[in-house]
Amino acid sequence: MPKCVLLVDDCPGVRRSLCIISESAGIEVCGEAEDGAKAMEKAKHLKPDLIVLDLGMPDRLKATAMA
Repeated sequence: MPKCVLLVDDCPGVRRSLCIISESAGIEVCGEAEDGAKAMEKAKHLKPDLIVLDLGMPDRLKATAMA
């Protein structure tokens, strides 16, 4: 099971819902980002075990480039 998850979505409500679901399953959410650029910054700093990424959000290419 991942120890640290980074949630990336441009919709705050979706990020909040994913956070609630993750935490209720015992998964620690170590960070959130609303676009690809912020996701890359946070991923470099936090080094999450898993990134949950909205593939339909604007600026997602910067985030998927790190994969």
